[in-house]
Amino acid sequence: MNSKIKTIYNFKILDEIITQQGIRPLSLNPNRNLITSFREIGNLITENTCDLEVIECISQTLEKIIRSQLKNFPENIFWDFDLMIFNMLDQALIAKEGAIVFLESFGKK
Repeated sequence: MNSKIKTIYNFKILDEIITQQGIRPLSLNPNRNLITSFREIGNLITENTCDLEVIECISQTLEKIIRSQLKNFPENIFWDFDLMIFNMLDQALIAKEGAIVFLESFGKK
């Protein structure tokens, strides 16, 4: 499987996790009803970096966060992750060789 396709597929799985819970992922953005899909976010991430290890780690970190949110805040109706994800990406890219350590640490929080 092409690495770009595999990466987008991994982000698409994040959308499916939310959908499988019967959640309609509403947005706080006054210009939209629903969140930016994780698949769309995955596309934007791959425009900012081609480091597959960083991209995969972001996807895995987001899965941990989503599952934690589902467990601890099951009644939550707002699912915007854009700002957090892009701040996380920026910090990971600034960390360079420490990007994976940063992302793994972020996911444990």
